[in-house]
Amino acid sequence: MGGANGAHPGRVVKYDASLNRVKAWFVDPPTDGFNPHGLAIDEAHNLMVTSDFICPLRTLHVEGGDTAHLRGSIRVWDLEKRAITNTITVGDPGHPAGTMEVQLIPHDQRLRAFTAGMAEENLYLVDTQEGTAKAVFNFNVFAVLNTHVMPQLLRINKQGTRLFVTLNYGGAAGKVVMFDIVRPDQPKLLSVVDLGPGSGPHFLSHG
Repeated sequence: MGGANGAHPGRVVKYDASLNRVKAWFVDPPTDGFNPHGLAIDEAHNLMVTSDFICPLRTLHVEGGDTAHLRGSIRVWDLEKRAITNTITVGDPGHPAGTMEVQLIPHDQRLRAFTAGMAEENLYLVDTQEGTAKAVFNFNVFAVLNTHVMPQLLRINKQGTRLFVTLNYGGAAGKVVMFDIVRPDQPKLLSVVDLGPGSGPHFLSHG
């Protein structure tokens, strides 16, 4: 997520099957808040997407560390060339959304993806070919006693019909939300699992 000094620009690193470091991109990376955190790949369409999230140095006990530098963008890559072909702004660039995660939708003919704004509570549908990000759901409906809801991790089933999202309430509680995404532009809420006090989910997987 961060560079050698813990700040920006960050890098995307490839490892082989034995976890040996192969290469990092880029030698000359973007300087406009390149802090990749989420990553998804579609080899069949030569497509990779990454989501810029936060400057990691600003999350530590350092000078200025009390001021988070959130990011709010999705990078579209030519996978084979390891080259960024487009940068898509998510939400209001004046108040970065905090795009922790991005997931491509399996079998989607338009090669779209989902991301979420941790800082402003929206679910976004990202069109990687048109270069757009549209808010399609607001997680504020799950707010409890005006506590800030933080959508963070996303997973999509292999069929591309269900989306799972973790919600954190300042690490004090958490939920997992499931959507029907047969129509990605109109996700339908199917169920919510409340994990209770002290949960703060920060890993999500499915079979």
